Amino acid sequence: MDEDLRRARRQYFATFDGEDAARYIAALERAMGIAPPLHEYEIQNTLVASTSHISGEEADWLNAHEEEPWVTTNYCWIFWISEDDQIFESLVAGWEHLPNVAVLMRLAKSLNCEYLKIDVDGPVYTDLPTWEW
Repeated sequence: MDEDLRRARRQYFATFDGEDAARYIAALERAMGIAPPLHEYEIQNTLVASTSHISGEEADWLNAHEEEPWVTTNYCWIFWISEDDQIFESLVAGWEHLPNVAVLMRLAKSLNCEYLKIDVDGPVYTDLPTWEW
């Protein structure tokens, strides 16, 4: 790494928090050709939404049915969004008891996402309904 990059790195680390600085440095190193280009990594498109976008009843149901086709953790649920429209619609159509999850799934599908993550720390979207639970 040449001296100009080292100087820029020291200056940035001195004035910004570590997480922002690390992102900046990684981008700078990629731009200078001294880090692997982004196309070498597989990046998946995921819609992340707050758990406040589903009802407490839906959360309870998801927790009670962990054998269903999603991943459950202590803090989130992750759903796969099928590219096949028939498979996707047959799955979502069977979720009358999960209407808000279905809305999020359809939104993720419309955004060409591969996954939906409903996360306790996920963003709250003002154009979607929210629930207190």
